[in-house]
Amino acid sequence: TYFVACGNNGTIITSSNGADWGMASIGTSDCAFRIVYNAGRYVIVGPTSNGSPGGTGVIYTSTDRENWQVVSASDTPMSAAYNGVAYSPSLGKYLAVGEQGMMALSTDGVYWTASNQPAPIFGTSLSSIAWNPEGSVFAACNYGGYIYNSPDGISWSLNTINPHIQYQGSYYTYVRRIDYDTSVHKFLVFGESPP
Repeated sequence: TYFVACGNNGTIITSSNGADWGMASIGTSDCAFRIVYNAGRYVIVGPTSNGSPGGTGVIYTSTDRENWQVVSASDTPMSAAYNGVAYSPSLGKYLAVGEQGMMALSTDGVYWTASNQPAPIFGTSLSSIAWNPEGSVFAACNYGGYIYNSPDGISWSLNTINPHIQYQGSYYTYVRRIDYDTSVHKFLVFGESPP
């Protein structure tokens, strides 16, 4: 069993017990924003520049947590930064999401195809994605507090929680991450004050 975390400047940290950590790297200065694991393969997504928004997207993959290869297929969308990635075991699909509504699907984590800007998402910047194994549905969120759901990563419907955050006298919405917690059987949304 391994714990693996990722971060800015291509940083990877790993642990076999959750207490003692070793540092590694994907080998570039690209950001490693999110990581997902399935059946021996790790997938990392992020932007090429240090921080987001901005930059173009990158996807890296590894089977050993030490050697990382960038996905470079010509049909993989990379025009904007990736912010999130999830895996659906029942669909056998990875789904990466990012800025300007950019989406990419993969069945093996190596070869990706575009699923760009499906209705009703279009050009909205997606900050995160999660898979609900109990309800068999993806949920993606954007910075404005809107939630989009899909049973297959292709067709999407719009929901909204639209949380209001008061900051310096004005109300903002800013959602950074969504995740599914099997212990409470719910999606959880995490936010922060607006930039």
